[in-house]
Amino acid sequence: MTDAMEDGTAAAAALVVGRVPVVDEAGTIVGFELVNRASAGHGASTTAQGREAVVSMSGLLGTVDVDVDSVVGDRLLFCTIGRDVLVGDSPLHLSPRRTVVEVPMLADDPELLEAVRAFRDVGFTVLVPHSARTPGTAGLLDLADLVKVDLGTGTPEEVMDVVQGYAGGPADLLAAGCDTEERLAWAQAVGFQLFSGSAVKSPPISGSSTIAPSALSQVQLGMELLSQELDLARIEKVLRRDPALVAQVLNMASSGAGGGLRRQVRSLREALVVLGTVRIRQWAALVILSRHGRVESDALVTALVRARTCELLAPDHGIDGPFAFTAALLSALDIVLGVPITHIEDRVQLDPELRRAAFRRQGDLGNLITTLEVHERTTGAGRAPDPAHGDTTEVEAMAFTWAAGQAGTMAPAGASRSYRPRRRPALR
Repeated sequence: MTDAMEDGTAAAAALVVGRVPVVDEAGTIVGFELVNRASAGHGASTTAQGREAVVSMSGLLGTVDVDVDSVVGDRLLFCTIGRDVLVGDSPLHLSPRRTVVEVPMLADDPELLEAVRAFRDVGFTVLVPHSARTPGTAGLLDLADLVKVDLGTGTPEEVMDVVQGYAGGPADLLAAGCDTEERLAWAQAVGFQLFSGSAVKSPPISGSSTIAPSALSQVQLGMELLSQELDLARIEKVLRRDPALVAQVLNMASSGAGGGLRRQVRSLREALVVLGTVRIRQWAALVILSRHGRVESDALVTALVRARTCELLAPDHGIDGPFAFTAALLSALDIVLGVPITHIEDRVQLDPELRRAAFRRQGDLGNLITTLEVHERTTGAGRAPDPAHGDTTEVEAMAFTWAAGQAGTMAPAGASRSYRPRRRPALR
């Protein structure tokens, strides 16, 4: 997990603002490593700016109130655990079966070693960062189901020596820092089993990629839903083209706001009234667009976080929120569809003002989207955000909580594949 918690104070102030996929040799997402940022004055159960709940690291680790499925779906949670949590008395409310705990590599620490052994014995998968084997580090390395090697910390020759040192051993290897396609391909070739980095989070956009005509019409439909003031009859007509969408809409409306009490919904029209016009237009458009996105990437969540963050910040800039959401989402279609943004702009019909903001970054809204893109890259690279970005961290945390839940409703059944390390912990 990026920006790991070093003590209880940091844990209480850390808000989850994103996630980085971890993929296997076939490119299948097996889990997510969470990105978190320190935020002044926000604890586990608070709300950022009083608008929406956020997921905090202390809440995720220390309470049963956080739904892990809403954060990582049905994949594994890769979670860095500080020494104080590992050796403390408070229980960790995470499922051992689906949690990979990254533990600090602290040499000559018998108390930590015993705590890690206890975590492993109850079924947690243990990940340790690579370290030279010495009498002080051998104990932790012997408990590792996974060893993480940062490709950026040495030359290719030095990394090769590390890989060869683990060859034939019981632990799998995770290549961190796969920040280019070339580095990712190299790591796949030399013997790593798992991979993470910016090339995994946002695969490069191919200049030669095109959108199939059938997909293009669906993309245009999604944009129409987002950019037009449609009445309920028009939305109902659009949704009826897709029975699967109708079923999802009915289920969504029946579940109640935020997963609350269920209610009986008897018709699509009633479901639309319950959900609200703006919300259902956004949701239906997202489902349509997600079907043509890159399946094995987390681009949709990245796009949703950008759009929701922009929507929440827009009123402070004198900009209409739903309009900002639409523009920011459209601005991220290149990473969702894997094609250049100019290719999309040339092939769809849009309101001129929306086109200028989304595709050309012009005007106040275009400037806001550009700022969020910079913040997005900073977050993904693990760097501290620009102080000039103000409360963007808190708003981004709110947006991530919302986006992860939305993406979960769009994921096709059976899209993931469970990863288990070669060596499983034996219960005492």
